[in-house]
Amino acid sequence: MTSFDIEKSLGNETATNGDDQIYMYEVNEQYQLKFIIPKSTGKVDHISVFCPLDAKNNMAG
Repeated sequence: MTSFDIEKSLGNETATNGDDQIYMYEVNEQYQLKFIIPKSTGKVDHISVFCPLDAKNNMAG
């Protein structure tokens, strides 16, 4: 799977982390799929299921 495939199917909200391009897709109000594509290969290395609400530190106030 390449960035072109992801953009064509899911859209193109992106971020970068070092040499990795991260394509983000909102599944619903709770979950995001993140496709991580290293610059070296140009293909998906892994997919992350992310929940911003669960990532919040409730002890921080």
